[in-house]
Amino acid sequence: MKRNAFFLRGIDIPNNGGVQISYDGEIRLTDGDREDDDLHPEAITKKSALNPHKDLKDLFEGLKPYVAKMYCMTSIDNLRASNNLKPEEQNAFKVLEKKINRMIDSITDKIEVYGMVLKGNDNKRAVVIKAKLTHDNNIKTPITSPRILLSGSEMGCEVEIDEIITKMEDEAYEFIVNQKSQQMDLFASGKAMKVA
Repeated sequence: MKRNAFFLRGIDIPNNGGVQISYDGEIRLTDGDREDDDLHPEAITKKSALNPHKDLKDLFEGLKPYVAKMYCMTSIDNLRASNNLKPEEQNAFKVLEKKINRMIDSITDKIEVYGMVLKGNDNKRAVVIKAKLTHDNNIKTPITSPRILLSGSEMGCEVEIDEIITKMEDEAYEFIVNQKSQQMDLFASGKAMKVA
């Protein structure tokens, strides 16, 4: 499959390892012994027990600060929308908003991004990021970002997220077509690793 025929639709990294990649690709249809010469679009989901390459895992890590920002800012926006704040409350709210902005850094370390779903094409392309937040009592809460229109500017970080998603598409393609996985790196140096 050529790269321009590969359209990523989603990636999930399960807790127990491996990876699941959903994409639109092109296949040749067969009818008994006869194969069609034309390529036809097809929605495909591939699951693999192989762990994704570190490059793909690093891209998921790169989404964490944006998920933290969205998580905190959504809380602020909900609070702002749910109350008719008086002038003195508005001043207190501004102080609270600054403190929450500082919390984003501490929350980032507690977030694990494990998936994303892409919808649409061109200027209607949007992503939803799936993550978990680990609280101080070690309980994990699922977090799903709002639908982020990658050509938009509402969140102020769409360009950066789009760059990461584009790199994820390339990594997913390499995983599907060239089997680029974590296991390949073990022998890339030409030296086998000793297993205890």
